[in-house]
Amino acid sequence: MTYENALRLSYAVFAISIVSLAIVIASFVFHLQVPSALFRTLMGVGYLWPGAAFAIAWFRKKIEQQG
Repeated sequence: MTYENALRLSYAVFAISIVSLAIVIASFVFHLQVPSALFRTLMGVGYLWPGAAFAIAWFRKKIEQQG
């Protein structure tokens, strides 16, 4: 896998984790009934954003060093 592909994957993971967090927050704010299995999954995915943000920064740095 090239650094460019890894960067794209990191952006996708970051976006998915932010959307998951938005759904979790919306369920609290608007008192939405989310099934517990789905809620736990969304919470778990929501915790991926710091790792994805670090990966984005790292892969961007590697791409800049190559080019």
